[in-house]
Amino acid sequence: MKLLVNGCSYSWGGGLYSLHYNKDSDPDKISFLSINTDHPINAERLTKVYSHHLGKFLKADTVYNISMGGTSNERIARTTLDFYTKKILNNESVTDHFAVIQWTSIDRIEFY
Repeated sequence: MKLLVNGCSYSWGGGLYSLHYNKDSDPDKISFLSINTDHPINAERLTKVYSHHLGKFLKADTVYNISMGGTSNERIARTTLDFYTKKILNNESVTDHFAVIQWTSIDRIEFY
């Protein structure tokens, strides 16, 4: 089974980690720590958030956490559909996938 988790900062791990980090240890170079950032903090974060523990509990082979802090429900729906659309277009089976969606406040909007 493969587990997909999507949501806002609660699923991303915003309560455990800052959404920003100092790039190159320079306090003037602040960067956003997104899901795609190749940074040691990101690797550590992914082992602490609830999606990791849920994946272990469910004995998932793979856990995908595509959450992002401060996001909207529109982004959550769009990225979830994009995730599965890409897999289906690549002829990958998604029958063994399980998705956990953590919806956020309705007052957040996305400009895409």
